[in-house]
Amino acid sequence: VNNYHDWLIYQYGELIASRWHLPYTNKYWTIPAHNLGIGWVGNRVRRADIHEILYGALTSETPTYYYATEMRYPLQGGYKAFIEPMIAQVEIRNDHCAIKINLAEKKIHFSNGNVVLFDNLISSIPLPLLIQIIDDVPDDIRKTAATLYATSVDLISIGFSKPNVQPYLWFYIYDKDILASRAYSPSIKSPDNVPVGCSSLQFEIYSSSQKPQTHSPEEMIANTLMFLKRIGLVNSEDEILFMHHKRLPWGNVVFDLGMEKRREHVLIWLKQNGIITAGRFGEWDYQWSNQAFMSGRRAAHRVFHDPDQTDDGYVITS
Repeated sequence: VNNYHDWLIYQYGELIASRWHLPYTNKYWTIPAHNLGIGWVGNRVRRADIHEILYGALTSETPTYYYATEMRYPLQGGYKAFIEPMIAQVEIRNDHCAIKINLAEKKIHFSNGNVVLFDNLISSIPLPLLIQIIDDVPDDIRKTAATLYATSVDLISIGFSKPNVQPYLWFYIYDKDILASRAYSPSIKSPDNVPVGCSSLQFEIYSSSQKPQTHSPEEMIANTLMFLKRIGLVNSEDEILFMHHKRLPWGNVVFDLGMEKRREHVLIWLKQNGIITAGRFGEWDYQWSNQAFMSGRRAAHRVFHDPDQTDDGYVITS
């Protein structure tokens, strides 16, 4: 088994995989399962257990086997609350977009005209973009980096005038006529995310260079509203306080076949040239929030605690 399609068939059989996993793969990853590797799977997709399958077929009283059994989320302030103490102790410069990195002179040029010198550089900029702005990159590295791609996400956020609009933190959408792949409830993460007596959902619609987004924000909102009515989460549009669209250009790294080998080729060259990468898109990996945080911590440790490094480090982030 060397691709996700064969892995799914092996785990679940043709009927179950065709009904659930294969359509969802097309929606979430934007490519067919047979073009997707399996190095990312880990514990993110539950492996089949015949006893669980039979039990689930014969009773509705089945336990939930979600890959995350515990989640920690601030009562107030969102994820930013986790790093507020650090923000108060470091210098953060906003409104700087790196447009060129000169390795020979160790200079970073920004779109606002500022230029800084560095001894050590940590970057969380998406790997293909980072290679684009570095001078004198070998052709093979530049071509390899150009083959790496990620999904983009259109988010449809909805505020409801009623509490507890649905009981689950996450749910997944397999219907082919519904654009969104999944949705989650910010108000379940923390009641402080909504006014008293209200609740919220956020739907994720994925696209990529392999499956470009062809729908307007208005079409995506209308399609999401149709789904809400179909499944009975909305009885009247008066229950909706607002529907908001936002597009995130970087969603998930796509693990197409052979990606890991190509990624390592680029990362090794960056390391040889003194650039440390961090985060989901800097390391080009499927990192959850805690893993991305630890990635940044490891990168900082390499700069400030490695005896072979100086103490003058610079960090550029996406």
